Amino acid sequence: MNSQSSTDPSQNAIAIGMLRAAWPKFTTEQARLYLLMTKDIPEPVLVKAIEALIKESPFLPTVAEIRSRAEALYKAAQGAEPPDAGRGWGEVVREISRTGCYGKPKIKDPTAAEVIRRMGWKEICATPANETGVIRGQFLKMYAMLQESHKAERHNRALLQDGKVKSYIASLSGSMALEGGKQK
Repeated sequence: MNSQSSTDPSQNAIAIGMLRAAWPKFTTEQARLYLLMTKDIPEPVLVKAIEALIKESPFLPTVAEIRSRAEALYKAAQGAEPPDAGRGWGEVVREISRTGCYGKPKIKDPTAAEVIRRMGWKEICATPANETGVIRGQFLKMYAMLQESHKAERHNRALLQDGKVKSYIASLSGSMALEGGKQK
């Protein structure tokens, strides 16, 4: 779901109307904001995401929760399995058995492949059997860290897509540039 495939906001009014029906204190201002923040989500996906969230929680879902659920539904409809650190570790174990330390592992999960690249294939393979739990824990932590990093990158790319922020930053003079959170 990206801003390139934005839908007609009036179509999403049905989905936002569901929020109003479920939470009568939902204001017009909130409705406008929710419409604006979900305009790139196709209406059928948005309706199903909101429907699921209404069924699961007694509280009004945030825009972030709606977007997260819509993204999960969209990916599930495409048949994409969500990345899973445990499944990634399983691939590592299989490849150790298949190729050994000196072979080239074939890892389908791109995040798991990046973790292996960073940790080192030979280092993973050379871990003594009684320390497998330690290396697995390190793998799982690094996997989670990379997933968060990739998610932040995707969100930033989506936010910067229209070029307005980049143009603004480029127009700043040297004296206005921020360094370490403080003005120069």
